[in-house]
Amino acid sequence: MAPNWAHEYFHSKREELGHLRFCQLCYEQQPEVEEVLEKLRSGTSIVRAYPGSVHNESSPSSMINHLRAKHPEVVPDDTPKKRKSDHLGDVGSEKVQKTKCKDKTLTRDWVEHLIIANLEPVRKAESKHMRALLVPRLGPLPSRKDLDKEFEVVVQDIRDEVAARVAEALKSGSKFCISGDTWKNKGRKRRHYLACYLNFVTDNFDHITLCADVVEAPPPRTGLETKILGLLNIQK
Repeated sequence: MAPNWAHEYFHSKREELGHLRFCQLCYEQQPEVEEVLEKLRSGTSIVRAYPGSVHNESSPSSMINHLRAKHPEVVPDDTPKKRKSDHLGDVGSEKVQKTKCKDKTLTRDWVEHLIIANLEPVRKAESKHMRALLVPRLGPLPSRKDLDKEFEVVVQDIRDEVAARVAEALKSGSKFCISGDTWKNKGRKRRHYLACYLNFVTDNFDHITLCADVVEAPPPRTGLETKILGLLNIQK
C-alpha cells in the first residue's frame, strides 16, 4: 500500500500553522488556531503540548511513525517496518551510538595506536562521521570516557615497564645517557612538549632507548636541560 494512506488519519493542514497536523484518532476536533499560536509564542513545545501532533513537511514518515506507536491497529500489514540502524539511532540529522562498547581490545588498541602513537585527540571518539563509518562494521565504539580511563591504564603500564627495564639495567651495571626531544601537538599549535630519554647499552651490547617522561614546555622554551634533570629528580 502506498504510504499516503496515513493522510486519511490526520486533519488537513491550516495555513496559519504551517506543516503542523493533528491526528484524528487523538483529536476528533483540532485545537483552535489561536490556542496553538499562543503556545508557540510562549515557547512551548507543540509536540509535547499536543502528543497527537506531527510536522508533515514532505514525506508522511512522521505520521506513519505516530500511528505505528499510538495506533498500531490501523497500520496496514504491508507497511514497511521502521528501518533498523544496528547500533545507531537517529537524533535529528545526527546519529548517536546506543550500545556501550564491550570490546576491551578495541578500546586499548585505540589508545595505544591512535591517541598515544599517532597523537590523535580523544574527542575524535565523539565524531558522528567516524561512528557512522565504523559502527556498522565494528560494532559499538568506545566512548570518550572509556578512552580516558584506558589511557590512564596504558600510561601506567608503560611507566611500570620502563621502571622494570631501568632496574634491570642498573642491576647489570649499565651506564645511562640522558637526551631530550620536543614537538608540537597537532591540535594545539602553541603547546610544546618535552620528552626525556634514557639511553644505555645492555650486557648483550644492545642499544636501548627508553622514554622516562613527558612534560609540557611552556614559553620561554630555554634551559631545557634543567627541565630534563627535573624529570629525573636530579640535582645539578
